[in-house]
Amino acid sequence: MANLQDRRRVLGPSDTQQLRFVTPKSDLKASLTSTEITNKKDSATIRPIFIRTSPVANASGSAFIEISADPSDVIQVQVSVHGPRPIRGSFIETGLFSVEAKLSAFSVDNHNPDISQNRNNSGASASGGSAASRPNGTSPLERTVAAFVESSLTPAVRLEQYPKSGIDVFVTILRPGSNPKALQAACVNAATVALVDAGISLRDLVTCGAAILTRSESDENKVESIVVDPSVPTVSGRQLDMAVSYMTAHNSEIVGMAVDGGVLSPQILETCLSVTLKAAKDARALINGVLLGEFKYKEQVISQAFSNLLNADSMDIDQ
Repeated sequence: MANLQDRRRVLGPSDTQQLRFVTPKSDLKASLTSTEITNKKDSATIRPIFIRTSPVANASGSAFIEISADPSDVIQVQVSVHGPRPIRGSFIETGLFSVEAKLSAFSVDNHNPDISQNRNNSGASASGGSAASRPNGTSPLERTVAAFVESSLTPAVRLEQYPKSGIDVFVTILRPGSNPKALQAACVNAATVALVDAGISLRDLVTCGAAILTRSESDENKVESIVVDPSVPTVSGRQLDMAVSYMTAHNSEIVGMAVDGGVLSPQILETCLSVTLKAAKDARALINGVLLGEFKYKEQVISQAFSNLLNADSMDIDQ
């Protein structure tokens, strides 16, 4: 019975030998450690960003963005744009622009107390008092993100070109990450790409940068440390958490600002603007590359379809 072959399994050759690694385990461990160190995000740069256009088929335009430098802290946002759609009622000369943000059912992060608290209170009754903090079933984080995205993008949209029409933007937060301001910046950048994908006329692309500034303990007008595109929430009263939106090609005009952590002095404000502007320009460079690559791809598809059509017509004429 021992010599019988198991026909239910794909067995390897009988003369196989075990693999032997030449590299010692100590050297292999050292190389892995050095790789992990180089993959860590620098405090003065933004995290790696992945952007995909048109993930939603039934929307006028859509975009998906993922920001991550650490598997334990990931931001994933999907934005869909519907419109311009006609509005019933009296005639209005300019279009209406609205933004709605929603946390997905599984977007719970233990490192973010706001999100955890919102999710824990989502099922409470109206008599429990939590309904007052969730009007229309929305959490404070959802309302904050929607208001910031709407205020940042409204100056860039040419609403005068869409009379008696409405443009609706829906932001779905799949994974919120640990820093609310970094989440707001990601939502603004994703919404900008979605508007371009929908063919909405814009004055300029709006990009946003986020940062945490730690003020000096001895002098509140001096900055002790700066973390661009933070992946952690603020933990000290001396820290400023901010997100600033810009139209970088329109004289770097500021179109949205959200700052938490106290009063800003002129020196601190100047530092905030310079840091977030650089982050917004870095995001703008990446978005430009994505949009140009998408445009070239669509151009190739159209030219290929046109050449196929010409070849089909020439074959019909020959016949």
